[in-house]
Amino acid sequence: MTAKPNALKVQTSRFGEIDISQDNVLKFKSGLIGFPDTLEFGLYVSEEEAPFEWLQSLEDPKLAFVVIKPEHIAPEYQFSIPKGDLEGLAIKEGDSAEVRVVVTVPKDPHDMTANLRAPILIHPKTKEAKQIILSYGDFSTRFQIMDPDASVKEVVSSPVVAPNLPLEATKEKPTHTR
Repeated sequence: MTAKPNALKVQTSRFGEIDISQDNVLKFKSGLIGFPDTLEFGLYVSEEEAPFEWLQSLEDPKLAFVVIKPEHIAPEYQFSIPKGDLEGLAIKEGDSAEVRVVVTVPKDPHDMTANLRAPILIHPKTKEAKQIILSYGDFSTRFQIMDPDASVKEVVSSPVVAPNLPLEATKEKPTHTR
């Protein structure tokens, strides 16, 4: 595979050698939940799998997660972030952040779920990233992605385009909608 300009060649166990754009290299200061020592990931975007993406570790070829922008599966998903959770991200009150949620894909794709309780925040310019836990509200760790009657093709072939999610830092218990 020939490297694209501005791309990293990354060896993976799932895809073999892939190109990840430098613009899609994410740096976590404290890793992901359960993986605190893995700090660099690449967001691998495949047109065939859109709107799903892969969060591929740049340190461990076997470690990758399926992620999705939450507006594709839960357009009403909104949350506020306590100021302490913004530390280390250089995101200030009123700034926008990119958001992804981790997807679990079992054998039957109709049972796919997303973790809305622990979103991943990405600074759109610096690409610093942080997974936070929303300790308030009733956000699900197993949000059902698909309507049991829908086909997988319907979900994958009809992505919703939405702008970055604005974030508000609060000192008080945040309000949200789900």
